[in-house]
Amino acid sequence: MVSGKNFDTGNTGGDSATVYVYVAPRVRLSKETRLYIFVTMMAEVGGYVGLLLGVSLFQLARWATDAIDRHIKNTDPDKVNKMYSK
Repeated sequence: MVSGKNFDTGNTGGDSATVYVYVAPRVRLSKETRLYIFVTMMAEVGGYVGLLLGVSLFQLARWATDAIDRHIKNTDPDKVNKMYSK
């Protein structure tokens, strides 16, 4: 709204005018927070890397059972009998 207070034709000779525009001061406060903590980020990156490499829990379980089977096959039966006979 233009009123006499904001509009001045003062000493300009009538060919021009001066308009005063007042802007209310505004302050925007923002708070910055971390989206990830380091441990969470590393866990998520590790999960995606594992997924992309094709390593899953089932494959890890299979590797573990294969290692146990190899250990059992390579164990000397006489040595096992001596351990359990005590």
